[in-house]
Amino acid sequence: MENNSSKRSCWFFGCWGGCIVFFVLFIVAIILLALGVTKISNHESSNVTEATISGSGENKIAIINIKGTIMSEPSSSTDVVSAKNIKEMIDKAQNDDEVKAVIVDINSPGGGIVASDQIYHYFEQFSKPILSVYSGEVAASGGLYVSMGTDKIVSQAETLTGSIGVIAETYDISGLLNKYGVKVNTFKSGKFKDIGSFSREMTDEEKAMMQGIVDESYNRFISIVADSRKLNLDTVKTFADGRIFSGRQAKKLGLVDQIGDMDDTVVLAKQMAHISDATVVEYDPPFSFGSLLSLFSSKFGKIDPLALLNQEKDKPSLGLYYLME
Repeated sequence: MENNSSKRSCWFFGCWGGCIVFFVLFIVAIILLALGVTKISNHESSNVTEATISGSGENKIAIINIKGTIMSEPSSSTDVVSAKNIKEMIDKAQNDDEVKAVIVDINSPGGGIVASDQIYHYFEQFSKPILSVYSGEVAASGGLYVSMGTDKIVSQAETLTGSIGVIAETYDISGLLNKYGVKVNTFKSGKFKDIGSFSREMTDEEKAMMQGIVDESYNRFISIVADSRKLNLDTVKTFADGRIFSGRQAKKLGLVDQIGDMDDTVVLAKQMAHISDATVVEYDPPFSFGSLLSLFSSKFGKIDPLALLNQEKDKPSLGLYYLME
């Protein structure tokens, strides 16, 4: 009897404990959402929030962060930067008359080639002064690519940059499948339809096809670097083989304009915008409950296996990346 009573007590407190945790998380979510709403600027139509970092005055310099892997769509992961969110932030800066210049704070190893190219074009088409600062450990491959759309580039002396190139990887586990007697039945409409399949080795013809696509993307990359930095294309080819550089080395090669930090970049932004004083603000992408859940997951060290499974399931078997491995 005592045993049953003990079980009911454990169930009761376990149930209520779970309810209390859920309630606390819900309240925190509401508070964070409210805080985010209070930071929205005068442009009511924008979902982007902004927070004052330093300075004063009506003129503003807006900071847009690219910190993490560059992808096309938003993700619940705090380590992913989406081209879609960057577009919203650059539009906000474009439409805010008080914003006189934008600084793009980059700490990224790169990412998808389509997303990187989209962000590059957003920056290139921006009508106000726009600068990049390599403030973190790495600003390489796609991280470097997007900065080519900005007017000036400042880098920390020790930041790793470069890694100019394209990479595509596939997995061939056919040997493992054969070892355990696993067979994959594939029905396809053409001989190349399952190119990159993990269940078989790629043919020489398929490898040549993929290498041609990689070379095409690579040629675009180096052309953009040459045009943006006003370098000879043949000169760019001498160091655009995937190697990485320190910020100091990148400056000698002409890939960055100045060695410095965020403070130096703010000074340069004021000069380019022809203003003496400015309020420095930082943009944040639109608030989402997905990002909140990801935050709690990272804080408490818990991983949602179903979410990870869905992420893997949605990945294409083959993709091209401007990414430092």
